[in-house]
Amino acid sequence: MHKRGALLILLVLSLCTASASTISEEMQRLTHYAEEYETGNVNYLQLMVHISAVKEGLNELMGVKSKEEGGILKQEQLKSILGDPAEETKWVWVEKEEREMKLGNSVPIWKKIVFDGKKIQVRLAAYPSILQKKDLSSAKSEKLETFEDLGDGKYLAYRLNFETEFKKEGQQLNVQEKIEDIKALAGTYNADPSQANGEALAKESVNVEKSFESYFRQSGEKCEDILASIFGSENKRKLEKMIVWEIDFYEGDNFLARTRLEMCDECGGNWINLDTWIEGRGPGFKGIEGTMESSSPDEFMTLSDESFEAKTRELLEDSKRAIEKKEWPEFNRIKSRIWSLNEAWNRKSNDVWKEIDAVYEEERKSMSEEERRKFEENYGWLKQEQEKRAKVKETQTANYQKRKAFYESLFSSYEKKEYFYEQVGFEKRLIEEFREFGEEVCDNNQDDNNNGNIDCADEQCGGKICGYSTVAIAGSNNETHEEEKEMYCIMGSCQVKEEIIEMKNESICGNHLCELGEKESNCTQDCAMCPTYDPINCSGKVIFSGKDENGCPLEPVCVEEDSCTTDEDCKFLCGLGSCVE
Repeated sequence: MHKRGALLILLVLSLCTASASTISEEMQRLTHYAEEYETGNVNYLQLMVHISAVKEGLNELMGVKSKEEGGILKQEQLKSILGDPAEETKWVWVEKEEREMKLGNSVPIWKKIVFDGKKIQVRLAAYPSILQKKDLSSAKSEKLETFEDLGDGKYLAYRLNFETEFKKEGQQLNVQEKIEDIKALAGTYNADPSQANGEALAKESVNVEKSFESYFRQSGEKCEDILASIFGSENKRKLEKMIVWEIDFYEGDNFLARTRLEMCDECGGNWINLDTWIEGRGPGFKGIEGTMESSSPDEFMTLSDESFEAKTRELLEDSKRAIEKKEWPEFNRIKSRIWSLNEAWNRKSNDVWKEIDAVYEEERKSMSEEERRKFEENYGWLKQEQEKRAKVKETQTANYQKRKAFYESLFSSYEKKEYFYEQVGFEKRLIEEFREFGEEVCDNNQDDNNNGNIDCADEQCGGKICGYSTVAIAGSNNETHEEEKEMYCIMGSCQVKEEIIEMKNESICGNHLCELGEKESNCTQDCAMCPTYDPINCSGKVIFSGKDENGCPLEPVCVEEDSCTTDEDCKFLCGLGSCVE
């Protein structure tokens, strides 16, 4: 009897002194209330109250000893619960001073999307802060020596936050409309390659790219899946191996200019991208005013390699001077010219066919009549074409390596981070015109344009139909039937493209979602309007105590400190229990 009483004491005391929830349960609570907000069962203020309660629960699980100052955490506590950080930063917010300070070494940041709905997106984040010694002491947190000492009475600490972002109505892209707009402008430029038409195409391309970036940022889907839905899985290209440098280009009093250098070692055409942007740091930064001025790569196409290098140095120095003086319209103008210059350099480094053709044409002209006759009889033109292809690739690679060495030398003295990764590209051809070589037919097992690549091995064929295949399709009631499916050239091989099959949207009563066709009269457990409860005044611990049979939250309970002494002191929400001292 005494043993049974002792066991019950432990169970009840655990309710009085600690939350029995887990990280998973806290996230489920947040998801539940976010879904309730999406369906209109709770308002935004109520959602914020529930999110605040989840935040408090997570802080407790991570061992926060005081609720003062909003809960102060260390890296070790966050990592033990949230796993590895998402990114790193050297810029840290200094509390009470309302400014940011740059550290000597990078420190981690935790970010994670925990709910992604139609109306809102909720992210869990933990950012580093600098606290004074007196603030840590007043918060009655752990011993000071357990926090990272930055010197001068400053310590590194973290706070857990939930960030809620509203999604704009109509945020979904009309993808086909955007693609048709670009296609029309590309057609105009192809018919009349004037500077004005080139600038119009470049300007609209930048606008569409910004729209895509906003769409990707607010979507919780995998990037590759989004691109496949936009361009079609048949337009997937081979993996590209990238080297990326993120460079601290210039540091101002309340901002940082960052430069991103992308170098693609293993791509269809080796290319290098260069971009600079401004990040505000602390109070007083008003942001960049003005828009990017349109500029065309055609302006720089006649430059030599030496001139490209000199112009790149010149524009980067001009950009730095504009940043120093905070002349943001001038910075935007120079940024546009740097993009155009780099794009022209990419094109000229890869478009070497005319140069190679001229060399071989001179060789052909220098032949005697006898040499030319033997050349034709022995199919010398075919061998020559293969040599030209090899020479083109060799020249493109040499040009890329020379540019890469230039940029590496140019930014060698700057502070930077280096990344290596692979990316999957998607390419949808809007307009094609075959000038240098003929068109490759992608389904006849022949090298139609004599470039050494047959059908899907030829880059021309990417995303095009290469044949047909009979496949078994699963239907309802486990029945199967055969269908003839088109095959496409995908990543260099002929294959059936991936398809997303949309299932019929059938409501399921009992899944805690009030779906189309369900209402309170025919599915109470999903569509019952849940009661809401006013905040309670509690000096002890507020217990969020579960859900009823309809999935609605039960009324929160206040458990005062040292209040569990007799059975009459304890309120049991369900089942039987005993409070025995």
